Amino acid sequence: MLIYDKRNFKDLFIDVNVANAVTLTLPPSPPIGTNYIIKDSSGNASTNNITVSANTGNTIQGAGSVTITADFATLRIIYDGTSKWLII
Repeated sequence: MLIYDKRNFKDLFIDVNVANAVTLTLPPSPPIGTNYIIKDSSGNASTNNITVSANTGNTIQGAGSVTITADFATLRIIYDGTSKWLII
């Protein structure tokens, strides 16, 4: 599941409410300072993990992906303008 479109959202809240595991793919080169807040609103992340994956050439805190595994957990990330998403 891609979490971006041609409008280039700089700040986006992503409410994840699904009955199975899901992978969200971040945009390849968003504007500097782009913030995403990803929330497990279903409270099922311990069973149905939410994987947030960096696009090709980018990382999230040095890794290719981060997985939300705690129920009702939130992941907040910001893009540094080069190739890194930072967890904040």
